[in-house]
Amino acid sequence: MYDYIGFGFSDKPDNHTYTIMEQAGIGERILKELEVNKVHILAHDYGDTVALELLARYNNKENKDRIPEIQTLCLSNGGIFPETNSPRPVQKLLLNPYAGPIASRLMFFFIFKKTFGEIFGPETIPLEDDLWDFFVIIMHKNGHVISHRLMQYITQRTEFKDRWVGALKNTQVKVHMIYGPADPVNPDSFIDFYKKSVPQHSITVLDPKIGHYPQWEAPTAFIEAYSTFIMKTGS
Repeated sequence: MYDYIGFGFSDKPDNHTYTIMEQAGIGERILKELEVNKVHILAHDYGDTVALELLARYNNKENKDRIPEIQTLCLSNGGIFPETNSPRPVQKLLLNPYAGPIASRLMFFFIFKKTFGEIFGPETIPLEDDLWDFFVIIMHKNGHVISHRLMQYITQRTEFKDRWVGALKNTQVKVHMIYGPADPVNPDSFIDFYKKSVPQHSITVLDPKIGHYPQWEAPTAFIEAYSTFIMKTGS
């Protein structure tokens, strides 16, 4: 596990074009440096899309000297299908080329608390201390000022839909989805769309009250779902 550029404790350069392609390339180089030959990928949201780019490269045998064997791929609550993804109002604001850069610099805790809290389930909204932890890591290295730049992954999902959704449809890698259905970003229409689009892949739908962050909101159920998936694959 590592922090993508622009996230967490990693560098967050301004005036930088953040792309899923670059994030996947960094992941490739880390795996090569660590001499990893086989890998199980567990991803969430933004990471789902990075994982699908890695999957596309693996399927197509691109960069064969850098991509290890992907044994399994497990995704969770990401907008992998543009048709079922519903960006929040604040995300749409950040995507606006004129308002986005201004809105990025106007991030205050009380705004963050409201907008971020809305994507959790009704009974799993983080306590204020936890929300402060989430907020501080975004603010680290002035990360808030690049929020509009990071948000471009949403448009990239549409631009590269054929490549990334195609990778999911055509892969021989075992894929599973762990999904919290009380997610306003990826509402429960996602379930049927996923099953129809990639019927060869499996899905675990968690409790109806679990939202966008199932690994945080229902960690035991999340681990059980992932462990069951891995055991079934025999990996």
